[in-house]
Amino acid sequence: MNTLLKRTIVSKFLAALSAATVSTFAADLPTAQQIFEKMGLGINIGNTMEVPGNPTLWGNKFPTEAYIKGVKAAGFNTIRIPCAWDSHATNSVINESWMDSVQTVVDYSVKAGLYTILNIHWDGGWLEENLKDDKKTEVNAKQKAYWTQIAKRFKDYDEKLLFASANEPATTDADYKNESKILQGYHQTFVDAVRATGGNNASRTLIIQGPSTSIDRSVEAYTASMMPNDVIANRMMFEVHYYDPSPYTIVGEPVNWGVEVQPQYYWGEENYATGADIVHNCGYNPWGGSMGTPCSANDMQVAFKKMKTNYVDKGIPVIIGEFGANDRLGILKGDDYKRHRNGRIGWYKAVAQAAFDNKVVPIAWDTGHEGENHMTIIRRQSDPDGSVFDPEVMNAMRNVYGMPNLDGSSNPVISTDTDKSIKAEFTIADSTYGQIEFSSVPKDWSKISSVSIRAFFDGTISKVGDDYGFIAPNLVTMDGADWNWQEAGLGEVELGTWNTYEVKVATTGESGNNLMVPGNPTNIVFMGLQMYTLGYTGNVYVDWIIFKNTDGTADTLDFNLVGAKNVGGGITAKSLVATESVKATTTAIKAIAKKQGQQSLTRQGNMLVALGTRAAIRLFDLNGNLIREVRGHSGSASLDLAGIRAGSYIAKSGNNTLRVNLK
Repeated sequence: MNTLLKRTIVSKFLAALSAATVSTFAADLPTAQQIFEKMGLGINIGNTMEVPGNPTLWGNKFPTEAYIKGVKAAGFNTIRIPCAWDSHATNSVINESWMDSVQTVVDYSVKAGLYTILNIHWDGGWLEENLKDDKKTEVNAKQKAYWTQIAKRFKDYDEKLLFASANEPATTDADYKNESKILQGYHQTFVDAVRATGGNNASRTLIIQGPSTSIDRSVEAYTASMMPNDVIANRMMFEVHYYDPSPYTIVGEPVNWGVEVQPQYYWGEENYATGADIVHNCGYNPWGGSMGTPCSANDMQVAFKKMKTNYVDKGIPVIIGEFGANDRLGILKGDDYKRHRNGRIGWYKAVAQAAFDNKVVPIAWDTGHEGENHMTIIRRQSDPDGSVFDPEVMNAMRNVYGMPNLDGSSNPVISTDTDKSIKAEFTIADSTYGQIEFSSVPKDWSKISSVSIRAFFDGTISKVGDDYGFIAPNLVTMDGADWNWQEAGLGEVELGTWNTYEVKVATTGESGNNLMVPGNPTNIVFMGLQMYTLGYTGNVYVDWIIFKNTDGTADTLDFNLVGAKNVGGGITAKSLVATESVKATTTAIKAIAKKQGQQSLTRQGNMLVALGTRAAIRLFDLNGNLIREVRGHSGSASLDLAGIRAGSYIAKSGNNTLRVNLK
């Protein structure tokens, strides 16, 4: 969807390289057809990374690993990352910190096992609004520059990463045939730039967008014969979008298209309104002043059949890169909303069914917001992050692809047994961290004197290079006022046995080993167990947590019903298990909670610099939204502040917090 329109409606080397030369750089990746067969259902991270200049400006937070894992768990096998680049560049050189931020999201996605599509999105329309003869030189120069930089950064990624040339290159009714030829040139520049970087890019699958990503205009003006020339065969896909009919899917208020066109709320004859309200039925003809052909599932079948006949059957896989229909939540009430919901669920099912039948990949647009005219399927703006927001729509699509219904719950893991412990699995042995976020933690810590955690660390610690391995668990909290992050070490850890670890709580002082000093003790919004590790592989179990109060009383948080809210880092899975089943698989040994090296976080001009063995930088706005995140290498990390809008921010690295003011 054209991002400017979307925002308005939703919120108000060289081509001459031989194939033989290419194959010497890296073993060929699978063909586009082989990849297509595994892509299944897809979803977009919409209204986020493509927002010009600031991915959180339109209300969504920076994508989290929990969110990406939730996408995979919901049944999606493909994720599309619409992405801005021009607004994060100076003289066509992409800011390094923005490239790092994008790589973070790509890494989350690939790690989750998702086929990941990375594109150049609208971003002011520098390409897609300039299919003009007098703009070809300028646009081709930027297209080459950006795709060369992007491709170089990701050239070693495997076939799960796909590149898409553009988003919705806009054509006009008066000149669309010539504009399509100009677009063909922009796509050729994209292909040549990517292939010239070598590595896995020599055989990576690339995605080409049709004019206006319109099915009918593509079939007429961008036939299969117009696909770019390539140095390797069978490594391209074609992309169109589906928001048909637009009065039903995206029009939010009356528009004048020669006559006044009302938003259409009801899809499918069984859901149609009567009387004066028929103007809101999908298929109503405002020019004729009466009902036209009723909208039905046949519309999608006819549209997608064109893609199958003109591209798929000619060996070019097709993705429906975006599709979606607004939910009229808050606009309609009572039975009207029920009829709208029934029709909307039917619309999504019909799109999925037509895609499945005609062998194209459907990738749903997801807006993230949860109010009027949303297209949100996976939760991002409320908790639990990454849970299914719209299970009815999700199940309608899952059923088409042979998956059973989800239970409709967006709660954390639920168990009906009586004595359970959280099990978190570490599968990464090199230097990393793992984090377990707990549900139902106390908000007011002003009268808590200590926190006791019954935990079982069952794993092995090995030497990594010249460094001896360790596991260093910390209790961590964050408040909801200044988003002050505090860590308190649990001290010496004994592997292979249950132990109770106690952390004292105070309102003054400095957090450290066995002492927690919350930033704002009356407004704690996050508590977790975070483990910094080197050479650790195994499991961590948590049975219960006891909060002792200054008046001698105590409150217990157990996990007999509700498990971990989220996990991250080196923890790759979470579950609830019977506490009595937890047995040591290794001989109990003492594992000293090794103190990390000296940590620092400083601002140096327009850069934030962190030093330390677990250097990483996260930048938040004052609402707690993650703006950028950079993970360090070899004991240091740097985050470029260029391109971030003026305002106040909070930077965090380890135990260090820094207020950042940008003018």
